[in-house]
Amino acid sequence: MNVFKKEYLLSIFLLLMGISMLSRQGVAQTTEAETRAQVEAKSVAVLAGMVMDKASQKAISGAEVKIDGEVVATTNSRGEFVVEALKQGLHEVTVEAEGYKSWKKEVSIAEKGKKIEVKLVSADQ
Repeated sequence: MNVFKKEYLLSIFLLLMGISMLSRQGVAQTTEAETRAQVEAKSVAVLAGMVMDKASQKAISGAEVKIDGEVVATTNSRGEFVVEALKQGLHEVTVEAEGYKSWKKEVSIAEKGKKIEVKLVSADQ
């Protein structure tokens, strides 16, 4: 019976040690994830701009702005758009509006962000 108690106590001790190790690993993973999130948050930038008719210089509202193939913004009544939380680096920017030829350009976005001016040409030209 004494041996049974020792084995029982040893099992409980090993179980508690295992739980303790798992909880420490969970804390380390959380800390690593938080660190990764902080680094990623620092590497984001903003792209802002204005879309206008090349001939008349008038703002184009309702134009779709795509970043790397995804629609991420639509211009307002003043032809303005803002795209937040972009990763820094080179991105393919496409702007499309009804009645106009598509505009596409690779744009490098730095930490401070980038402001662009897009002049669309009428589809008739």
